Amino acid sequence: SLKPRLGNPPPRIMETAAGMLNAVGLQNVGVDAFIEEKLSFLRNYNVAVIANIYGESYTEYAQVAGKLSAAPGVHALEVNVSCPNVKKGGLSFGADPKAAAEVTRRVKAETHLPVIVKLTPNVTDITVIARAVEEAGADAVSLINTLTGMS
Repeated sequence: SLKPRLGNPPPRIMETAAGMLNAVGLQNVGVDAFIEEKLSFLRNYNVAVIANIYGESYTEYAQVAGKLSAAPGVHALEVNVSCPNVKKGGLSFGADPKAAAEVTRRVKAETHLPVIVKLTPNVTDITVIARAVEEAGADAVSLINTLTGMS
């Protein structure tokens, strides 16, 4: 994300008889600290880095993509359109094909890297969203993020 995020307060993970539930809340250090601290560390190893990006607006997605694309050592971007955001009333960009496509277009305009769009399972027809991001320029889709089960 553009700025650091503390994520959700505990409990964040819960084991049930049917599996695990999580509500981490996108905790991260922010893109600038990621580039300076985490990415500089990862450059010491022979690993391909696929950076997962998130934004609270179309502009934030594009800004994060631009910063990571300029940083040596990032090999691809995974665009997380599947988590709730504040700017659109708590819905995820990934639940709306037009919004998901717009995020994809904005990110593609800022990067030379492959773009993988991480889709939400919490839609009626995921193929509609997948087609929209493909038409907007996604190089691949990632299926799927967490199922809704804990708030």
